[in-house]
Amino acid sequence: MPRPPNRTNRVIMTDEARVLKQLRENYIHPLNKQRGLSMREAGELMSWSSTYISHIENGRVNVPENERLDKMLNAYGITKKSFIEKIRRHRKEKEQKPDIEILELIPRLNLNQRSTVKALINHFLNVQK
Repeated sequence: MPRPPNRTNRVIMTDEARVLKQLRENYIHPLNKQRGLSMREAGELMSWSSTYISHIENGRVNVPENERLDKMLNAYGITKKSFIEKIRRHRKEKEQKPDIEILELIPRLNLNQRSTVKALINHFLNVQK
């Protein structure tokens, strides 16, 4: 029986993953009041690898649920209710700025793919004139 495709082969960015990334990046260190956590620091807080944190934030694995999600939220100093509210606000913002997802995808493209996208955009702009 063939093995199912590995989830890391498919990137599925969720609003939950985007909010978790924002929480990590906006985390305030309790001792030195410094802003932001590296993925390594976040992993250490939760006794997980930085790779796992990266996979969550970049849509390579599903956002954790139940106790694992609670562990993340506790490490970031946020309640589940606040997390859900942040997701709701993120979705509302996304509705007001629907093209933001396109801008988020561009850094993930290699040079050849970026050239293709640029050519397509130029083509569409020239067609509309």
